[in-house]
Amino acid sequence: MWSASRAATSCSWSTTWVENPEWLAFCEDFLPQAIIASHKILTTHLIPKEVQSYQDCAIAACHGHEATLECDGWSGVNHHHLLAFIIAVLCKVYTIHVADTTNQVKNADNLLEMLHQIVAVTSDCSGESQSARKRLLQEHPDLVAPDCYAHQVHNIVDIQYKNT
Repeated sequence: MWSASRAATSCSWSTTWVENPEWLAFCEDFLPQAIIASHKILTTHLIPKEVQSYQDCAIAACHGHEATLECDGWSGVNHHHLLAFIIAVLCKVYTIHVADTTNQVKNADNLLEMLHQIVAVTSDCSGESQSARKRLLQEHPDLVAPDCYAHQVHNIVDIQYKNT
């Protein structure tokens, strides 16, 4: 079944489309029986319901299996710094958490706090990531914590480019 909230989030649409006059006219012409959700209903009920459904499916699929946790941070065009935690289980990838760390210091202590209770973690090659992974391995020597291969390749290419 098609879900407006699923379509909106998967396409990275701003939620303003819900009350856009062109969208409302389209619905009136082609979907006269449809109940049009407001921006508030979309953001406070429909999208959170989809998120909960996704999380429930991910938990069920991961239960009892070994997993690898990956984390990576980036800054969006709105200057918010986000840190995503992604889990890989049985060749499937699930986003399990995205933290807004805009107002936090980017250091190993804060990252380490988020990395507890895992089997393996891969992250970028930044100083705080390397330090947090090293400290995590000291606390939990049964873990595996390599650098991200894509970041390693990027660094090698970057070094080679600078040397030419």
